[in-house]
Amino acid sequence: MSDPPSRRPSPILFASVGILFFLSGFSGLVYQVLWMRELGLLFGNTAHAAATTAAVFFLGLGTGSAFFGERSRRLGDPLKAYGYLELAVSGAALLFFGLSGAYRAIYPGLFETFGNRPALFVVVKFLLAATILFPPAFFMGGTLPVIARFLTRNFDPSALGRRVPIFYGINTLGAGAGTLAAGFFLPRWIGMTNSYWLAIGITTAAGMVAVLIARSQGVEPTNDSKGPSRAKLSLPRSISSLAFFSGFTTLALEVLWTRMFAQTLHNSVYTYATILVTFLVALAVGSWIASALAKRFPERSSAVLPWLLLVAGALTLASPTLYHAFGSDRGGYLGSSENWPAYLRLVFLSAGITIFPATVALGVIFPFLLKLSEEYSNEASASRIVGRLTAINTGGAVLGSLAAGFVLLDLFGLWSSIRLFAAGTLILVFFVDRRPAKSSKESSGGIPEASVLAAMTLLLGLTLVDPTRLPTVRYEPVKKDETLLRVREGGGATVAVVRSGDSLRIKVNNFYALGSTDSAGNERFQAHLPLVVHPEPKTVFFLGLGTGITAGGALQVDGVERVTVAELLPEVVKASRDFFGPWLNGLFEDSRVRVVAEDGRNFLAGTRESYDVIVSDLFIPWRSGVGSLYTVEHYANSRERLAPGGIYAQWLPLYQLTEAEFASIAHSMREVFPHLTVWRGDFFADKPIVCLIGAAEPQTLDWSIFEGRSIALNKKAGINQLGPMENLPGHMTYYTGNFSAAANLYADARLNTDDYPHIEYDAPVSHRAERAGEVGRFVGRPLIDFFGALRSQVPPDRDPWLEFVPPKGRRLVDVGYVLHQIKVAQAEKDKAEEERLYQEFEEILRDL
Repeated sequence: MSDPPSRRPSPILFASVGILFFLSGFSGLVYQVLWMRELGLLFGNTAHAAATTAAVFFLGLGTGSAFFGERSRRLGDPLKAYGYLELAVSGAALLFFGLSGAYRAIYPGLFETFGNRPALFVVVKFLLAATILFPPAFFMGGTLPVIARFLTRNFDPSALGRRVPIFYGINTLGAGAGTLAAGFFLPRWIGMTNSYWLAIGITTAAGMVAVLIARSQGVEPTNDSKGPSRAKLSLPRSISSLAFFSGFTTLALEVLWTRMFAQTLHNSVYTYATILVTFLVALAVGSWIASALAKRFPERSSAVLPWLLLVAGALTLASPTLYHAFGSDRGGYLGSSENWPAYLRLVFLSAGITIFPATVALGVIFPFLLKLSEEYSNEASASRIVGRLTAINTGGAVLGSLAAGFVLLDLFGLWSSIRLFAAGTLILVFFVDRRPAKSSKESSGGIPEASVLAAMTLLLGLTLVDPTRLPTVRYEPVKKDETLLRVREGGGATVAVVRSGDSLRIKVNNFYALGSTDSAGNERFQAHLPLVVHPEPKTVFFLGLGTGITAGGALQVDGVERVTVAELLPEVVKASRDFFGPWLNGLFEDSRVRVVAEDGRNFLAGTRESYDVIVSDLFIPWRSGVGSLYTVEHYANSRERLAPGGIYAQWLPLYQLTEAEFASIAHSMREVFPHLTVWRGDFFADKPIVCLIGAAEPQTLDWSIFEGRSIALNKKAGINQLGPMENLPGHMTYYTGNFSAAANLYADARLNTDDYPHIEYDAPVSHRAERAGEVGRFVGRPLIDFFGALRSQVPPDRDPWLEFVPPKGRRLVDVGYVLHQIKVAQAEKDKAEEERLYQEFEEILRDL
């Protein structure tokens, strides 16, 4: 059945090739992580865009695996061919630099043409992604079949079941290491571009070393294009079907488990990397177990398969219960008071307990199919089998991830979808357990105990351990008088509407609150303030919808003719429309308003429309994808969308930022908008927000317009200012200073760019440090000190932006400054300071 081996390589050669294959997996995942991020910036950080990018990548892998698997029998020296494939990956990866720049140039035209036809635009994005990702992924896909050819040629056909899984696991472990490096360290240390060059360098080095090793071995070239291996492969349909099932189920569960952990993790850029690292390491371990099983059961391997499926199904079924017990704080926020190192340990431990065992069991199935395929192969056809099965497995992976993200979550929800895959795996046991044996050395009926146990496990899954009984969204009906009005599980997130007393709020992925009707006045103020500052705001763009209350506030401002709102999650748009109508001033009925379910940064980069005012909503900086809304590149794109005299308003939650992070954002914005002013959003001591208002051209405040619109809006909002403040523009009390005129303030802060995304990678770390009490947020006394430094460098009476503001207007700036200091003194329980400030406050009021 098998051809004699041509040579027996030394253990050193075996180890050397293993190291090269590890590096191949490492660089491959570095590429993938960086591609996903870069194309997310280009196409938008929507679930559909991410799925499109992933589908292209896997399609390239599967096609390359099938293509080179069929042709590997013709290779004279498989190791040399492997080296050339790695060099081809490097060359194809270089296309990324030229093509991504070209796409940014043509993207506005494509957006204008296809932006209103989402389904067709997805196809366009798929084709664009294919030109970047498909060529390198195609060559990556060829590496495993070629390595399989190297192993079966230099050992014997049993390498298919025993040694190929070892190398498959080595490559997958390298992928896990690459995910760890690209997800945690490289962007922070050397930036995105240099990380990409590092991956290219590793791939190139691996390819060159492989070629040199092959030449040093002096292997005689052979050509197996003729003979039995040329015949059509006759793999049983059952093996091909199981390969497809394995890919479909494994990647679908990865999507579902990632969503599961999104309900209790802080969902930063590190969260997905943590889950993916755990997942890949588990798959590597599964591959090595498959190799051990192939060695342990050389004659009765088909009898092992039902047990593999049984274990995988049972552990998958148990994963939601394990998650509820170990992956969250009883459904709450995981590790709420842990610092960063402790939090990471806790997350990895939780993922290890919850999904690692099930993923290991799933990871055994596909490489073990190689053992089952040995009796249908010889030396020359083994690599064809690897290529064929890998392509089928990868195709299943693509469809599984798409089905889980865009069909099953919508139709069944998270817990029912996981149970569905567990049940499917257990039901498959009955069919595999009765699969007729192909060899007389194997029993014809398998081991019946597997079917009995599968039936019992299925029964338990429908009764005692039914995961659908677990809560999806955490709410507290007794302690907080909360009622769950709606839960919508979609491709992008799990969105819930919760009533607490008379208040409504939207929660995304269990914890991220998108505003509340309790704070409707403050939310409308976030629209009012920038629209009061601009002298004639006719067109307004809102980056983020949330409850819709802020965008609805724009409709209260006279003269507004067109409002565009971009919201990343369509589930949030529907929740706002269905539940928050009484607070929205007719947002969804007004003909002036357009609400689009689209990534806001992507929309601004693609549209040709211009706006007088762009308002960027309050976003939690440490959440994945949000850091890209604070980069120099995003501000530059937004500046292009401003009409002459337009302004960009950036709201920031200071209670989620350190001073260094605020300085980075402010300095980055000042880099693009050289005329930048700072405004309070409130006078809170512990949870303040601020607004940075930037303009490209020099501006001064038009006092007469500002005064009239401010007073009118206060009356519409029901704000009655009495005493000395009556009939004065109260919005002026929120002005803190001219940041642009204070040129040396935060001048040494780090710029936040797409290449060096400091906010995206640093904010999650500082968030955990703040939770543990190790660092402070930019609130209270440090914030007052910043306001004081700003006033010291640019006092109100010398502020060029206030050039035409009368003395009473400048005195209102002092009102706000002292009032904020009073609130901080009260929070600090400093009675003496509070009394002094009240005296100063009364003196200012007498002047007014």
